[in-house]
Amino acid sequence: MDDLWDAIVVGLGPAGASAAAVMAGEGLRVLALDRGPGTRKACGGCLTEKVAGYLPPGWRNLALCPVYEAEIEAGEVIVGAEVQRPLGFLVDRGRFDDFLRAEALEKGVETVTARVGSVAEERGSVRVVTPRGDYRARYVVGAGGANCPGARYVSGFRHRAKVVGIAGELPLPDGFRPGRIRLIMGLTGYGYGWFFPRDDVLNVGISEHRLNARGVEAVFRGLLERAAQGRAVTWVRSRLIPCYDGRRRLSRGRVVLVGDAVGLVDPLSGEGVAYAVSSGFMAGRAIIEALGARTGSPFSGYRLWVQENVYPEFRWASILARVIFRVPRGFTALMKKRPELLAYYLELLGGRKTYRGFAAEVLKNVGGVAARRLFPVAP
Repeated sequence: MDDLWDAIVVGLGPAGASAAAVMAGEGLRVLALDRGPGTRKACGGCLTEKVAGYLPPGWRNLALCPVYEAEIEAGEVIVGAEVQRPLGFLVDRGRFDDFLRAEALEKGVETVTARVGSVAEERGSVRVVTPRGDYRARYVVGAGGANCPGARYVSGFRHRAKVVGIAGELPLPDGFRPGRIRLIMGLTGYGYGWFFPRDDVLNVGISEHRLNARGVEAVFRGLLERAAQGRAVTWVRSRLIPCYDGRRRLSRGRVVLVGDAVGLVDPLSGEGVAYAVSSGFMAGRAIIEALGARTGSPFSGYRLWVQENVYPEFRWASILARVIFRVPRGFTALMKKRPELLAYYLELLGGRKTYRGFAAEVLKNVGGVAARRLFPVAP
């Protein structure tokens, strides 16, 4: 147990598997402490171009269903369009997680099934305590979600969940075409629902961005009943998701946080897979460089990457969420009236445009006093 590893990764979900794989691929001795393969997550399973550059080449072989059509519904207002380039790829989330885990193991990552109790730095190393014994490493990646012991060590508290996610799947009903997604706005006080059909399966879900919202489960059941047409639901999962709030520490000493452990979740869509994979990759690269250079500030580059590439987008996503969720019908009607705005929004969903750019497009189409009320700062 006193063996010194180059790195220990706490949690082997998408963020942890990504970090572990990139480090082991460069020859580092990596140990992953994980509770074992988990259950299905409350997730729509849509991968966009934001994550593609950080994934192993084999990800395109996961029976992906490309999305070429999208509809947005808010009450009686419905707008939709087809696109030339896929907005994303629908995938079975369990298969995706298993794929990333297998990639990490293939690169030489060793695993121990154990629940981590605590993380603490010692002179030149970090000690990770589990019921199966203590493990030591030069660096630790906290990738165990909001309740990760690494998150408690870095921040001194558990991250507060901000989004309720509920999702389920059932055999594909009539009237749903694989690759044609539908977003339903205005279902709850501050969120949206979705229908994601892929192959012979329909993924149904809801994302509510206020924890005190009432009737979320009833709204989700209504979505299921609307789609099911008598078909039995295969599975349902719910989840509390910690989202960005701009106040989280990313690292402390030799411990770095990635993915849900530091709230890297889109404040508007509630999507976290892309940021889990990319942050894990970047944290892994930071540790590789730190071990090579023996630098005294190993995660300054990682923090800079998050602050320059992720947080600015999250801030604009938060502003847009307040606009879209407060006036979902007005927002949807505006996109129906302005096809160029709809086209930009679909490119945004596909990971090819920015939230700041979309805010600027909204301002162009609203203007005047309404624009100043909607946006506290200009994009």
